[in-house]
Amino acid sequence: MVVPVSVVVATRDRPEQLGRCLAALRGSLREGDELIVVDSASRSSEPGRVATEAGATLLRCERP
Repeated sequence: MVVPVSVVVATRDRPEQLGRCLAALRGSLREGDELIVVDSASRSSEPGRVATEAGATLLRCERP
């Protein structure tokens, strides 16, 4: 029996690094696994856009 996993990635103001990280993780995730990005008060919307485009669930914290 394969148990699904949730992978949580925290980020703040690093959209390029986040994009590379999510691309690498996507290759390891199986169907049913979950990818979550927690944006810790980034000053731009870029990390959120990168997370959404990668198919991750985005959670945003307003305080860093």
